[in-house]
Amino acid sequence: MLPRDYRLHELNEDEFERLVVRICVRWLGEGVTPFARGRDGGRDGKFHGTANSFPSTASPLSGHFVLQAKHIAAPNKSCSDPDFAGLLAKEHEKIKRLNGEGICDHYLVFANRKYTGGADEKYMKDLKALGVTSAHIVGVERLHLALDDYPDIRETLPNLLDPSPFRFNPDDLAEVIGALHSYTKDDGQSAFESAFDFEKLKMPLKNKLNGVSDEYYTKSSSRNPCRISTEWRNSSKIRGMTISQRCITTPPTS
Repeated sequence: MLPRDYRLHELNEDEFERLVVRICVRWLGEGVTPFARGRDGGRDGKFHGTANSFPSTASPLSGHFVLQAKHIAAPNKSCSDPDFAGLLAKEHEKIKRLNGEGICDHYLVFANRKYTGGADEKYMKDLKALGVTSAHIVGVERLHLALDDYPDIRETLPNLLDPSPFRFNPDDLAEVIGALHSYTKDDGQSAFESAFDFEKLKMPLKNKLNGVSDEYYTKSSSRNPCRISTEWRNSSKIRGMTISQRCITTPPTS
């Protein structure tokens, strides 16, 4: 089953920040201060105390927390992308200053990007070199899990009721295409093309395919011949293979 995609890239920056605050209230506590513009122009959230359940209920962190939200209005972005590395690098001076002032023990940054292990190692090394006790990057996968866990927060998403785009697993599509290819490759003529010529089927054969008896068809036609119609489904092609058209006869109603 595919994990649910909440399409966080569709939110604006303010909406994403509010989402982060709601999640932090659950993870850290009611003392979370919403994002506000600081003297350097950046927007930070704050918390001071012992976390409810971050990073776990067994070993919650305690101290001064600085929270940041890094939103991007594009899907399928990664924390490994150079632009994200640049965003974090711009925060280093401020983090070092806040840590020196004793108000940044733990640094948390939330991003609607995929978070990879390779990026984690480098970022954590650079951030901890600034003097913080711990640093954490929360990627889009973890945010999706939080929304799965907290239905009341999920209900606040402004795009919750918007139509979702069709999603599929590419491996499943490849399996279907492979099966079709295996079915047709052994014959000089396509198995589909050799089965029937669907351009014009005789009515008796149409009725047989659709389970309509000759007696029923004859009686119905004589009563109202205009009520019989046929529906043709458009043929589709996958890598040169034609999926057969099916002719459906709709018998008349009395």
